[in-house]
Amino acid sequence: MDAKCGTGAAGLRFLPGVGPWTEARLREAGIPGGRELLLRLPRSLKVLRALPSPVEEALGSEVCCLGKSLGAVLRRLPGRRSLVVVRIGALLPRPEVPEALRGGKGAALLEAAFFNQPWMLQSCREGARLRIAGRLERKGEGFGLVGPRLLEEDLPAAADGTVLLPEYGGLPEGVGERRFRGWIRAALDRAGEWFREDLPPSFLEEHRLLPLPDALRVLHGARGREGLEAARRRVALLEALELLAGVRRRRALLKSLKAAPLEPGPEGMRRVEARLPHRPSEEQAAAIAEIRRDLARDRPMLRLLQGEVGSGKTLVAFDAALTCAAAGRKAAFLAPTALLALQHESRFREALEGSRLPILGLRSDGDRGRRREVLENLRRPGPAIVVGTHALFEEGVDVRDLGLLIIDEQQRFGVRQRARLFRSQGGLHPHVLIMTATPIPRTLAASLFGDLRLSEIREAPVARPRVRTLVLPEDRWPRVLRAIRGEVRRGGKVFLVCPRIGEGEEGVPDATATFAEVAAAVPAGLVHGRLPEARKEEILEDFAAGRIACLVGTTVLEVGLDVPDATWIVVRRADLLGLSTLHQLRGRVGRGGRRALCLLLGGSGLDRIRILERCRDGFRLAEEDLRLRGAGELAGTRQHGHRAFRALRPLKDLDLLRLAAREDLLHPFTDGG
Repeated sequence: MDAKCGTGAAGLRFLPGVGPWTEARLREAGIPGGRELLLRLPRSLKVLRALPSPVEEALGSEVCCLGKSLGAVLRRLPGRRSLVVVRIGALLPRPEVPEALRGGKGAALLEAAFFNQPWMLQSCREGARLRIAGRLERKGEGFGLVGPRLLEEDLPAAADGTVLLPEYGGLPEGVGERRFRGWIRAALDRAGEWFREDLPPSFLEEHRLLPLPDALRVLHGARGREGLEAARRRVALLEALELLAGVRRRRALLKSLKAAPLEPGPEGMRRVEARLPHRPSEEQAAAIAEIRRDLARDRPMLRLLQGEVGSGKTLVAFDAALTCAAAGRKAAFLAPTALLALQHESRFREALEGSRLPILGLRSDGDRGRRREVLENLRRPGPAIVVGTHALFEEGVDVRDLGLLIIDEQQRFGVRQRARLFRSQGGLHPHVLIMTATPIPRTLAASLFGDLRLSEIREAPVARPRVRTLVLPEDRWPRVLRAIRGEVRRGGKVFLVCPRIGEGEEGVPDATATFAEVAAAVPAGLVHGRLPEARKEEILEDFAAGRIACLVGTTVLEVGLDVPDATWIVVRRADLLGLSTLHQLRGRVGRGGRRALCLLLGGSGLDRIRILERCRDGFRLAEEDLRLRGAGELAGTRQHGHRAFRALRPLKDLDLLRLAAREDLLHPFTDGG
């Protein structure tokens, strides 16, 4: 059964308005041709009620109307903000619209206000035809639109009078939704060129699948809402086939590669064990034994170590790094942030005090003289442990005798970056240990990570007090702020997380504005991804030392920060984050033995996150995240270059994953397809 698809590699110049510059931008964004364009599925299909004119019974609904601009005005607001207010009249006089609302005598059929979009003044100039969408509300004697947006006029309306609006998100810079939807419609006319359906109709019917070209038309909203699930399942099967084919290719490649066996011998292992900060737990010891067996082989280890928050994965990784060094080669420990790299480096130095083994730190913003010294050490033969960030991937970094690559929270590093360190030296590749605190259920590991060996740590080596978790509506924020002040007075330390930095969507708290509120009440610091690493380190040191009592930030606080006496973590609009991310954030507190509290403030999605009030099992939460949100951000799904799954829902689609493993389906993909 052939399930091949065309390549779509002919480029994108056939699309309206796409020239060399735009085509290059799309290629950089992973869209080199028509096939890849059509596989960029919308994140949602919004159903809009198409109205010839606003009506009372549509109040509160998402609607779209076609009308004519009666004029637009720009109003300046404090803080360099602006509002463009547009009055819209009927495009054609309609008998059912009262004379006063037709727009012919200057009265508006409806009014819309665009916040911080000054360019709308030109788009909505007087006389312009506008197809506009938003939530219908009363506005004085007439109507208004909440959250308005301009749509293209040629969006098709369904027989039931609705319009399906595909919303894509994550588009390349400079490419708007309207323009992208136009390209999708142009590409759908040629879907048959890039997606050939060779599966028999009987097979498609048996497994509840639409033919591939039809499936794409449905998923992009061009065929109404009929058959959405059958369309999703067909694209999900395509993804499952590509996924398993990639796993098989990588598994075959690994068998052909060579690595230096890392076997220090009995005396070397005694020295390794003497340097471990504490005796491993039973689960840690089991993971250590599995990794040591892999390191002793002459083929590269590729192992995923997944563990509960605070389960002691770092101790296991430290044992692997010491084993590598005791065998005479270098171990590189890759941390996703400079703060975490500094934390690991300090702990390794503390554990190896008095040892002659070099512990090296490499970060992008380090002292230049120190950096040169580290680079020279890396070029010399012999053992060492280097702890670094993305700086390890930079040009001019040459790690000689690299025997082991340890990657912490690996989904935060790009495929090409990791490949730089995995390259061969004298025919030998390093062993690779990948760590994550965002586990994926074992039931899916064989399908998603068939080329990785899996180690798990589920229990923390030292029992900690349970972190109490409370879910509250976002409008309780003023009371929560007062409670934070009280906790600080009692000697507590508080992490405070916001989903974004800077102005954006209305109703989503901004870390900068939140920091201003908190800093007026308690000593506070602000960290986020745009801050220089040296400044982040300084603020974190102030927090650890007690010079500030509240650390405000984005989800940069999620990964690995260890401040044992932190007692509270507050997450604003927690409903916008995944359960696994929230569980990781919760793991930042309660590490020092004091009773700890996690407060999750949310908007409309409170029911989804209430599971955190009663569940502290990261593996179960990861499974729930998979069920609700897909696998795009879970452990390893990006490690080989996958984007977040487009249509595949691994827990829901286990039957498709099993189906994809059939030789007659998979063969065309593994045979160069």
